[in-house]
Amino acid sequence: NMNKKTVYLCRHLQRIDQRLGKIKKLDSLLIRWRLLFFLLCFIFVLLSIFHSPLRNAWFFLTFVFLGGFVVLVIYHSGLKKKELRWGIYRTIKELNLDRGQLDWGRIPQKEYTVFADHPYAYDLDIIGKKSLMQLLDTTVSSRGSKFLLDWLLYPLMDLDELTKRQKLVTELKKRSLFRDRLALEALYVSEREINGQKILARLQTSLPSWIPKLSIWEIILLVAVGLFLGGWYWFSLPPFWWGIFYFIYILIFFLSLPYLSPVFHRSISLQLELKKLQAIFSHLEKSISSKAPELKKCCAVFQNKANRPSSYLRKISRVCDALSIQANGLVHLGVNLFFPWDFLFVCYWEKVRGQMIEALPIWLECLGKVEAACALANFADNNRHFTFPLITNGPADIGLTAKDLSHPLIPTKERKLNHFELKGLGTLALITGSNMSGKSTFLKTVGINLCLAQAGGVVCSTFFQSSWFRIYSCIRIDDSLTEGLSYFYAEVKRLMKIFQAAEDNHASPVFALVDEIFKGTNNRERIIGSTYYLRSLRKKNLLGLITTHDLEVTHISKEGKNIHNYHFQETIENRKMKFDYRLRPGICPTTNALQILRLEGMPIPDSEDK
Repeated sequence: NMNKKTVYLCRHLQRIDQRLGKIKKLDSLLIRWRLLFFLLCFIFVLLSIFHSPLRNAWFFLTFVFLGGFVVLVIYHSGLKKKELRWGIYRTIKELNLDRGQLDWGRIPQKEYTVFADHPYAYDLDIIGKKSLMQLLDTTVSSRGSKFLLDWLLYPLMDLDELTKRQKLVTELKKRSLFRDRLALEALYVSEREINGQKILARLQTSLPSWIPKLSIWEIILLVAVGLFLGGWYWFSLPPFWWGIFYFIYILIFFLSLPYLSPVFHRSISLQLELKKLQAIFSHLEKSISSKAPELKKCCAVFQNKANRPSSYLRKISRVCDALSIQANGLVHLGVNLFFPWDFLFVCYWEKVRGQMIEALPIWLECLGKVEAACALANFADNNRHFTFPLITNGPADIGLTAKDLSHPLIPTKERKLNHFELKGLGTLALITGSNMSGKSTFLKTVGINLCLAQAGGVVCSTFFQSSWFRIYSCIRIDDSLTEGLSYFYAEVKRLMKIFQAAEDNHASPVFALVDEIFKGTNNRERIIGSTYYLRSLRKKNLLGLITTHDLEVTHISKEGKNIHNYHFQETIENRKMKFDYRLRPGICPTTNALQILRLEGMPIPDSEDK
């Protein structure tokens, strides 16, 4: 029952395991050869000491095997790096397989910050455990993760931008190696996520103005003067000028040290982040093909050969490495007593830092867009039977049409396909049905696919056409209860937000998803409130799906053509309820609450069903 992508990934993992097996065998062989060469070197050294007649021959063989040992060490080091890269690559492929099979226990979890009053983030499982973001998010930078979340929660409502994004995702869908390498280069350096805001914050701090900021030529001149005056003193000439010069230098150095040391700490904290960015940017500079025009446009900033981002990062990484001598106090002090090492590299840091502050936000922005698009492309590649939606922009096309629609967070074997259509402003679909029949899941199915469509991704459907919508939902009220409100009052506040949003006739229509309308109050008031609320919504800039247990509410469909009734139903076989989760037109002809109670042992007579 595995799809083609799953079969491909399983076979690919087998090939990677074979490659890793060969590398490990070679690794164990090299360990033995290294030990052998080391022992032979040791033996020949002893022979050269104690067996003088052939000393020259023993010396020669010592150097031969010593050279061989060094070559083996270098080759072995390269092999270990290769083993590490293949191991990371295997992890990436294994995670792709886990995402395709919805193996939630093996998919990494991240925390996302979203306003508690967002109109649908929690209701539609965009964030949280076993959520859409957990499934999609393959990014390695906080900016990429933020882009992906914003695309899902705050769509641009711009058809041209969406078309470009779909083209970008389509191009990246075909380039699994490009996507994998992007993650591989980052994870090879460190598993920690790249935090662009922290990098920029650490680069913002500058040195006090009174600390001398010398160029390389001024440093050379300073050293030359010091050597000249030192030579003067060496030849027993008057030491006065050399003493003054050296005293001033030492004084400035120790006064500056408290300000130079933080630069060291900032540079050390940035080393891994910068090396990771350098590796990623190098990949983006080398791997963009003219056969992917939208990707090339998106990565245009990385294609400037004169000012490659990786070259800037390489420079600042060297500065970080040079400043790392501060980790050893004695070496740091000894070097700076005879050479202005800190001044040289801190001033170079200041120069490169100034250039980086201007350019880095642009680079991170481009990287974030590419990463977010890669996440959507990876999702599309793992689900090759999903389709790209058609988003329309004309007033005559307002509505949604979907064929074989299902929920992307439900395993493939358990998905139930439904056709659905809702067209025209003020159109409402009232969905009735028994408990557990699939009403709430269907609302979430429509909503989450609409989010994916407006973000530029593929949808779990064979055909999906929609206009732009502002999505609002009232499905899960639990979060509102933390404010100390009653369930009913919290529900009313959510429903009024939908109502107020739909009063804006200048914005895109609202797509409302309401589960069990006014379920927080009694039957009589619920039916009255629901009827008047739905009558009001029919006149607004809105389309919506509303589920209810109250069959009396469905009679409102007689008042106009823009209210349609749908239902889910169940059957009972061998005292067990069975659901087919198929959406059908009309009002639900059955209820199952009393039957559920009977099946659980409650003493309810059959006469109560009448």
